[in-house]
Formats: sequence, C-alpha cells, structure tokens
Amino acid sequence: MRINTSQSGRQEAIDELLKLESDDLYANFAKDIGDLSAIDDAKSLVDNWINDREEWLRREICNKHHYCEFVLNNKNLKQVSIITAVADTIAPLIGGIPINTLAVLLVQYYLDDICACET
Repeated sequence: MRINTSQSGRQEAIDELLKLESDDLYANFAKDIGDLSAIDDAKSLVDNWINDREEWLRREICNKHHYCEFVLNNKNLKQVSIITAVADTIAPLIGGIPINTLAVLLVQYYLDDICACET
C-alpha cells in the first residue's frame, strides 16, 4: 500500500464522503450492492456483503498490502490519505461498485478488526 499524491480528485470525493453521516454512507453503498427494498437495513446489507468477502479483504489488504503496518508507519497521515491508499489498492481488483465509498467504510468501520490491527 502506498500514498499516491496525484489522486487529488479521489481525495476530494473521499472528503465529501467523510462528511456524510454513517447511515447515509451505508445507504449509498447498499443501493449499489443489493436490493433497494432492503435499504431500511442498509448496515446489515453492507455488513453481510463485507463478511462474504472478509477472507479476500484480509488476503488482499491486510496480508498482501500490509494495511496495519501502513497505518502504523503513517500515524500522522490524514484519514483521507489512508482511505485513498485503500481505494487505490482495491480499485484494480474489484469493479462495479463505488470504490471510494467502500474504502471509507472499510477504513472507518472494518479493517482494524479484519486485519487484527493493534492500536
């Protein structure tokens, strides 16, 4: 995982996503991954989607790209830069979903647990 300073457009989009309430963030992502009728429980839909891919996420982000080490070695980095690095890492690997929204959700709510990062 690395910091790409030429991704100012992505960072601006992520900054906008970071302004959203968590319910809105979950709802936006849920619309793209599941049944719109399930939007009342968007968090559960997203949780299930991420849980179904937990091993893949662990392998690609935690193990292959050393997420915990990256965060530990870049403690002074702004959250938007960490999220951008995660988005850049997963973008070539997964398509058809909003990568920036997924990266925000992963960094804010999931990766520390999936990767078993020590804080």
